[in-house]
Amino acid sequence: MGDVESIECFGNEHKVRNLKHHNLQTGLEARFSLEYWLAMALLEKEVGIEQFVDEKVNDPRVQEFMKKIVFSASPGMLRHPVKIKINMRNGNSYTKTYWPPKASSENPASDEDLIAKYRSCTEWSGLTREETEKSIEFIMGIEKLKGINGLMKLMRGRNAQKHGV
Repeated sequence: MGDVESIECFGNEHKVRNLKHHNLQTGLEARFSLEYWLAMALLEKEVGIEQFVDEKVNDPRVQEFMKKIVFSASPGMLRHPVKIKINMRNGNSYTKTYWPPKASSENPASDEDLIAKYRSCTEWSGLTREETEKSIEFIMGIEKLKGINGLMKLMRGRNAQKHGV
């Protein structure tokens, strides 16, 4: 990513206001930082729950890369699109407008995408592979269940203590 001179991002003023952390120090702040999302996408080629931890946020490589990113409001821009322009050191630039956003009503996530994200989250939370697969069975057939006690017991179990639930 040494060839990247700067990255300009343009979005609706509400999006800019909501993604308010620009000089972040924690994983929680990273959840509300477009600069961090872009840094992770470009440096690690992935943005998942594993990236939103203090250790990654405070990585000097990430902190330095985020300084190249400017996120500003574009008056009159609709709520969802985000326009990103990557300026390279050699003078080239690449611009892309992201619309509709993934997992929006205009571009719904597939079951496969949702299950992959769910697996990532359950792995992070401490569920075993067996517990994860069983919970997916419960969830994907939830309309056939007589109740959700089995699912709730599976989800809370020993893993809840890991996160103080």
